[in-house]
Amino acid sequence: MKKLLSIITSAVCCAGMILGSVSASAETYESLTYEAFDSDSNGTSDSVRITDCDSNATSINIPAAIDGMPVKEIGERAFYQCTSLAEVTIPDSVEKIGMTSFAYCDSLISIAIPDSVKNIDDSAFYVCKNLEDINFLGSVERIGSHAFLHTKWYNDQPDGIIYIGNVLYEYKGEVAEGEHITVKEGTTGISDSAFYGCDLSGITIPNTVKYIGKEAFFNTPKLASVIVPESVESIGEKAFCYCSSLKEITIENPECEIYPGGETICSAIIDGSKAYFGNIYGAENSTVQAYAEENGYSFTAKQSGDPLPGDINNDGKLTALDASKIFSAYKYYYYYKAYNITDIEVERGDISGDGKLTAADASKVFSIYKENYRNNKA
Repeated sequence: MKKLLSIITSAVCCAGMILGSVSASAETYESLTYEAFDSDSNGTSDSVRITDCDSNATSINIPAAIDGMPVKEIGERAFYQCTSLAEVTIPDSVEKIGMTSFAYCDSLISIAIPDSVKNIDDSAFYVCKNLEDINFLGSVERIGSHAFLHTKWYNDQPDGIIYIGNVLYEYKGEVAEGEHITVKEGTTGISDSAFYGCDLSGITIPNTVKYIGKEAFFNTPKLASVIVPESVESIGEKAFCYCSSLKEITIENPECEIYPGGETICSAIIDGSKAYFGNIYGAENSTVQAYAEENGYSFTAKQSGDPLPGDINNDGKLTALDASKIFSAYKYYYYYKAYNITDIEVERGDISGDGKLTAADASKVFSIYKENYRNNKA
């Protein structure tokens, strides 16, 4: 018991020291508390972050500048539980709205988010239950998980994909069994937790998406295959975690930044160990290959150019293994009227181009393999 009290006392003292250091540099402007910070990491404070507000305030007009410095951020929990706040004006100097910054602002009904805002963090407007009018004046680039959950605006959105500007914010409601989703052209980002727990079986991502957020496809148990296009520059933490049916993922950008650790792409976590039972495709000597090797996952170097018809395993050549896999898939379909491989593999293996796998496809692939084998020996 004494040890527990000692730990608690130490924690309280540390918290007091931390809070003291923050408040020592904090300044006030009307109903707001703020701090200066170094936005370009050159060693000099050049911008302002709003950190707190009078909890009884009903209307706030955030200034574009304080002390000659632009107000660039609304900090974490800055307006948290300001239940009387009915009106707030955000200037076009603000670039980031922090985590839970307006959470539980019960009286807030409408807000305009200016063109300057590029990042909206997790739960920024969480449980603003009367917030019904959100005017997105520009193109937000990144939106955190649950940023608008339990607002009237969110509740009024129809089921299906919710887009905010060019960002795919979230899939609302239940995904129909076996549904394949096509993300609309021009989308630049897939937000954190966008498809968390959804039952989609496949997704088509356009070559305009720049990032896939944290936990974007977390626990999507029916997702069988994914092609991540070359435009994607980063894949966030646990983006494809607990994807138990994911047999293959192709990451086309050889320099894609993949969050380190086996949880970013995994089928399961067993006794603390991450496991992926599928295959990862990407360019040779790429960050994709490095990620696979670091985590002990199966990797196949994807060949450049158009897929080779009949090359079901996508290794750039036709082999007896391709023929065998095509024939096995054909037999399975013959008995069960469903394929036991992904749609992408069906498309690759369909050398005849009739939209299905048959014994003739397997025979044709094997014939080409034998001919190539003879020629190479000669």
